[in-house]
Amino acid sequence: MRVEEALVRYPGWEVEYRLKVIPEFDAPERIFLFTTPPAHKGLHEPGSEVLAELIKTYNPRLVIVAGEEPTNKELARTLIVCPGRLGHGQYAVVDLRARSVETATLAGRAAV
Repeated sequence: MRVEEALVRYPGWEVEYRLKVIPEFDAPERIFLFTTPPAHKGLHEPGSEVLAELIKTYNPRLVIVAGEEPTNKELARTLIVCPGRLGHGQYAVVDLRARSVETATLAGRAAV
């Protein structure tokens, strides 16, 4: 039995096992959504090594992650975007064709 409401923790092998069906889908683009950012060795940024390996394995075009501040970076050929916190009025608009990200804050909302 798992408690998955506040925090999900799986061993790396289980995540890989659950995602092994991804190549069977006839989808031209892959977009992943994670609550934890992947580790980025090139930029020396902490994060999940397991998620970094999954990105390397499945090569999604876009990965959206949770975080306090809006950021974007590339990991191999994957665009990693953190839109920030909607509660603070932060959001991101991603153009996959141009591989560009625009982050903004809703008018009248100050960052807390």
